[in-house]
Amino acid sequence: MQGLISQPIKQFFAWWGKELFALLPEVWRGKLQVADNILLLRHCPDGIRVIWINDSQRMDFGVFAVNDAGRTAWQERVAKYSRVSKASRILVLSPAQCFNRRIMLPKQAAANLHQVMGFEMDRYTPITAKHAYFDIVSTNAPVQDGQFEAFFVVTPKTLLEPMLEQCGFFDLSPNTVSHSATLALPLDAANINVLPDDMRPAVNKKERVLTTALVVVLLLGVSVALTYPTWAIKHEVTDLQARIAAIKEDVKLVGKMRTSIESTEAQIKSLLDKKTSRPYAVDILLELTKRLPADSWLTNLRLTGSHLQIQGYSENATGLIQLLEDSPLFSNTRFTSPLASNKAPQQAFKIGIDLVRVMP
Repeated sequence: MQGLISQPIKQFFAWWGKELFALLPEVWRGKLQVADNILLLRHCPDGIRVIWINDSQRMDFGVFAVNDAGRTAWQERVAKYSRVSKASRILVLSPAQCFNRRIMLPKQAAANLHQVMGFEMDRYTPITAKHAYFDIVSTNAPVQDGQFEAFFVVTPKTLLEPMLEQCGFFDLSPNTVSHSATLALPLDAANINVLPDDMRPAVNKKERVLTTALVVVLLLGVSVALTYPTWAIKHEVTDLQARIAAIKEDVKLVGKMRTSIESTEAQIKSLLDKKTSRPYAVDILLELTKRLPADSWLTNLRLTGSHLQIQGYSENATGLIQLLEDSPLFSNTRFTSPLASNKAPQQAFKIGIDLVRVMP
């Protein structure tokens, strides 16, 4: 059945999409144009440098001084090229304006990369998370020895915020703040955006309404396309009904067997549940003793149901996550509060652990 209807549907969509786009007003077609329309912004000592990427063509508009004359010159440029005002704006940091580095992290950190980077930033950069804007992404490198590669970009708030103010002077508040040494697309850090969500320009409500309306039209078109090959569907349904009637008794027998198997599985599961429980406290203490290195000790241990909370000190608190996660008794091992250092070289840690059910 799928072979009978797939080709007509493909042909219909190809024709319908072209016809629908051609019927839209010119101003709408401009808004929906998917070709490149990007402004690359770079802060320079003399002002803001602007490069326009339009339909894969690159135009270097030059540097505009942050004064009335520079703003007037920019407004004249926008008046000459109408699509510039609708371009997506990217503030591109130079290597001198940010820190970027590839690091290896435990695989458990992949679920909350930003939180881990906030805790560990001072290990890789001379600034802390509260004084910086940053973003971090996982690369496509394969996981090795329980660790994966991540790439991050960090820039001080005292450096980026004046740049954003100068961009705002030209009504060029960026949608994205990324990093590249060459100002060429794709950027060196194309997936990075150090700009927080609350500082990004709001989406144009008119464009959002327009997009919603087009989605509704698209859904209506899909409905029409699905009803197009009704003759083929009806033929296939009739054939399938005949086959189902022929094997009706076999279907009933399979249903009874399935019910019997499910009942047996439920009984076995009930028996296993009676024999299965969370680890005994003595087993937990023994496992912690085996896993924790000699330079680590506990000051507090709390066991609540299937959740274990430990607190103590270690010379390498970050490495404890992997050591404990490798245990067959523990899972979902994570820090429940930021690491803290005392006067000695040890770090104070709090770790939460979920206990794995013990199978017979």
